[in-house]
Amino acid sequence: MSQAPLNPLNYAQPPQQYGAREGFLLRFCAALIDGAFCFIPGFILTLVLANVAGVWLAAVLVTLAYIGYSSLEIFKAATPGKMLLRLKITNEDGSEADRQTLIKRWVIKQIPQFTRLLFVLTTVMLFNWLTAFCVIGYVISCCLTFRSERQALHDTMAHTAVTRTQTAAALAMPATEQQPQKQAA
Repeated sequence: MSQAPLNPLNYAQPPQQYGAREGFLLRFCAALIDGAFCFIPGFILTLVLANVAGVWLAAVLVTLAYIGYSSLEIFKAATPGKMLLRLKITNEDGSEADRQTLIKRWVIKQIPQFTRLLFVLTTVMLFNWLTAFCVIGYVISCCLTFRSERQALHDTMAHTAVTRTQTAAALAMPATEQQPQKQAA
């Protein structure tokens, strides 16, 4: 009697701590929250620094501030926007992603910001055009979350996924069994 080989990666049953993969809408809402967290201080920082130190230094510092803010994805596996919506970056199978995987995903995702920083530092127009193409590629990459795998290109390349975490109360509650309904005679 032969048995089917065991599949070490079971995508149908993620660990109990994480829910299903999240697609475009919830991830987009998290990005809007992050944008609000970054835009308001960045705008104020730009206004202050542009008058004091110049536009060039303001652009460099705002870009570095955003890159620093987004690096929370490496240390917390989520940005504040993702944390507010209870989203977390995990491995494809739903398990905790290690630091090296999170760094790989973050670097791939931040390529448009790195090219923008190169443009701001060097003012070479080639980097400005490269940034524009990278941003277009990033937008297309984010639209890939509409697929059934619900992974953007940076998720696919880093073998990660964004899943919704369950609250501690939901994890502590035992699963209830449905009681059969009594029929009236």
